[in-house]
Amino acid sequence: MDLNAIPLAAIDRVEVLKDGASAIYGTDAIGGVINFILRRDFTGFEASVFTDQTLKGGGDISQASLTFGAGDLSVDRFNITASINFKTNTRLRGSERSFHDGIQADRGMAADTTGTPYATINATAGTALASAFQLPGYPVVANGYLRLNALALQGKCDSVVDMGAYRGDLTGFPRNNVACAYDYGKAWSMMQPSDSLNFVGKAQWALTPDHTVFLEATASKTESAVEYAPIQLTANAYRYPAGGAYYQDLAAMFPTLFRRPGEAADSRVLFNSSLPLQIRWRCMECGPRQQDTTSNAFRLLVGAEGIVAGWDYKVGLAAGQSKADTVYGDGNMYVDALTAALATGKINPFLLPGQSQTPEALALLEAAKARGDALYGGKATTRQVDLTVSREVLQLPAGKLGVAVGLDSRSEHFEFTNRQTGNRPVNGVTAPAKLDEVTRDINAVFTELQVPLLKGLEAQFALRHDRYSDFGSTTNPKLALRWQPTSELVFRGSFSRGFHAPDFSA
Repeated sequence: MDLNAIPLAAIDRVEVLKDGASAIYGTDAIGGVINFILRRDFTGFEASVFTDQTLKGGGDISQASLTFGAGDLSVDRFNITASINFKTNTRLRGSERSFHDGIQADRGMAADTTGTPYATINATAGTALASAFQLPGYPVVANGYLRLNALALQGKCDSVVDMGAYRGDLTGFPRNNVACAYDYGKAWSMMQPSDSLNFVGKAQWALTPDHTVFLEATASKTESAVEYAPIQLTANAYRYPAGGAYYQDLAAMFPTLFRRPGEAADSRVLFNSSLPLQIRWRCMECGPRQQDTTSNAFRLLVGAEGIVAGWDYKVGLAAGQSKADTVYGDGNMYVDALTAALATGKINPFLLPGQSQTPEALALLEAAKARGDALYGGKATTRQVDLTVSREVLQLPAGKLGVAVGLDSRSEHFEFTNRQTGNRPVNGVTAPAKLDEVTRDINAVFTELQVPLLKGLEAQFALRHDRYSDFGSTTNPKLALRWQPTSELVFRGSFSRGFHAPDFSA
């Protein structure tokens, strides 16, 4: 649940415990606890609208909420409060901010990728550029390592948007200076878009002056679209056919460049135009890679509080679940379909400014997309019951001694599943880890003493024992002192120990 979805009108107070609270609230409450206490007496209707618009566009945040309350617990013996909140964030891409520039040679920054929108040609066995060769001013480069871009040889890398000359002096790979670099960071999202709908509700009934029952419910739905730069094709499988309409015959374009060390140019040997090109290409027409995730969560709590035989009690029964499913969005391509599409020769990986893919080429790329297919998903479920009783049991010289005792029992279930169907690999996506359904039961007892030592000085002693069904037991103490010599000055100190159980996947 997004804490921003809780309306201020529904909050009575916020309690912040800055020191360790492991002995009382749970073993992993090592850094403290923040409690949001909902009001018991809100009545009426409240509506609010908020928007945060950036000056340069992108990354806007807007939300609206409605809150309703009826009944005064002390007068009407009931109170019902409910709120619904909608929040939306728009995407902010790196290209929308001038400071997000990965090619700043004057600052020692250079993009280190040769997967460019205007394709680079790799020296690879079985392709047109299969042999080691020497270019003027460059050393001999071993077969399979050299990457060559026609725009780089013409000094025109920056003629294509977000491309620039490769700076091997900055990246440490001078052999790539005959290729171009691409500033893919501009295509990434600095802020992802999301839409969320949240509900918070609480109903309370005073059965008697000493006993109150309550029901709390929270629910949320969030949709987000994570986005990455368009894919770059780097695998040996991605080849452009020799008979394709957009074949780049570098030997014909630059015949004097292809020669063995100390020999005259011999493009027939060093560049075989009857063989395909092994390309390294950033497929801008494929679109940015997206993964669309829908998350649903809810929590129900039924409880009662009051006084029995001088003891204050509070008991609750809760159940909650969070479920998320992720599917492929735009820009994710099936490897087999994309390889076949390139083999037709109808897709142009060498587009210059002002040029575009043909409708037939765009249709081939569209047919290779995995958009809408399942990727992975997970579910976490928790069930819990807790009981706490407390009272002041003894009058000491400095004040009354308070004691609290409680128990807590909960069950946790978690699963994470790879939901990809079939055996069709998607470019750049490895199979996510799979975790079959696992369960953990935790049972705990705890006690706390509030001891007044002197006027203005009190001590807190607490102890908690937890037993994990899959791990073992742990006992965690707490000792705290609070001294207030004047109304304006307070000193606090504490010692506590906490414990975090291993994750399910460990």
